[in-house]
Amino acid sequence: MYWQTWFRFLDKELECDHAFLETLAFTNASPSRMRHHLVILRDDHLGDMILTTPLARTLASTGWQVTVVGKAAWAGVWKNNPHASYMAIETIAPDFPKNSWRLSCWLRKLGPTHVLVPYHHSTLLWASFFSGLSSRYCQMGRILGRLTLHHSLRSGLLHTPRHMGDVWQDFAEAMGVPRQSPRPEIFLAAEETAHVARRLAEKLPGDKPVIVLHPFHGGSSCHFKLKDYADVADQLQRSGRCRIVITGVAAEREKWLAVASHLKPENLWIACGELSLRQLFALVGQARTVICGSTGVLHVASALNVPSVSIMCPHPLVSPDMWRNLAEGAVDLRPDRDHCARYRGEPVVDCGFCEGPFPEQVAEAVLTRV
Repeated sequence: MYWQTWFRFLDKELECDHAFLETLAFTNASPSRMRHHLVILRDDHLGDMILTTPLARTLASTGWQVTVVGKAAWAGVWKNNPHASYMAIETIAPDFPKNSWRLSCWLRKLGPTHVLVPYHHSTLLWASFFSGLSSRYCQMGRILGRLTLHHSLRSGLLHTPRHMGDVWQDFAEAMGVPRQSPRPEIFLAAEETAHVARRLAEKLPGDKPVIVLHPFHGGSSCHFKLKDYADVADQLQRSGRCRIVITGVAAEREKWLAVASHLKPENLWIACGELSLRQLFALVGQARTVICGSTGVLHVASALNVPSVSIMCPHPLVSPDMWRNLAEGAVDLRPDRDHCARYRGEPVVDCGFCEGPFPEQVAEAVLTRV
């Protein structure tokens, strides 16, 4: 009786909500008519969204329809992608997660054959649960994934770490679809690449190789200190062998200037806040090498087959085994386990790699590739 009342409420709300119905029509899947239609619900970081693209490609190759729901900020990841459509969660449920019931309504009306919630996200798990759809899956959903009656896919990462581009394909395997390459992908239009090439020529004239240095992060791994990134930039600049672009959002510009005021303006473009997400992708696509930690830009480089020099923690759950750049020539610099505070069991959130690797090692690794 409770469920019948709940679903009657959803249906009544949907019939009266014309804006909602327009949102549904925007997905070009109203309602789902495909034999297999997966909706992936994500509300996390840029890198996680990029690493979802291999799953979409794998399923689409066998005729699946894939719709990805996530933050509006990451819509650029899926632009021009032939394997999936993208829907901003803010469009479906304004003020999400406050009114997550609207996401439940949207799922119920769309009627996909399957729903997948990667990671543990309580609001998304409950929204999936209250949609009333029968084939609902989760990965790393913890106890809540089971309490909300999702089919829980076990990753086994604690015992056998593997790349996250492969982990998400556990769903495909559960559906009987063979796994494909875990390498992510981003599709750039020729005009996007040409536009950024013109900006590069204006900001950094010359033909020296371009090095993209992204010193900022938003993840849970340990990260190189900002002043150490500035030391790397200084050594590269003094070598005179490359053009350097510093990337980040506008709010991060002052943080960079605070530690890098000693750098000369020659062959240096501080692009923080000057690039859209798609322009950042196009810039990375033209770089000889990217310098960064375990962050979204690392996976942008992987998707565009651009090598990187990345400073990463050796602890299994944040190690290169799970998060590395899959491009040929990519290098991961990490401390020995004896120099890792996490391995020693210390309560460290971010050690800053105070025991190495050091700036000169990073600069040397980059210059050998220039």
